[in-house]
Amino acid sequence: MCAEAQPLVTRLAAEAGATLTVLDVDADPALQQWSDHVPVVLLDGALHSRWWVEEKALRAALRAPV
Repeated sequence: MCAEAQPLVTRLAAEAGATLTVLDVDADPALQQWSDHVPVVLLDGALHSRWWVEEKALRAALRAPV
């Protein structure tokens, strides 16, 4: 995750009580498909956003029932 998006995503995850795992897509061959899409946010393995993070959309997704 890029340095610009990380504080926002960290804050929203904490507000929602969600577990946040930050991974380096360039360091893990299994994640290199996302290398040109940073920041990329996956929720439960599904793509939520890439290239930018919209606060309102991520907040809603984190609060949605699973």
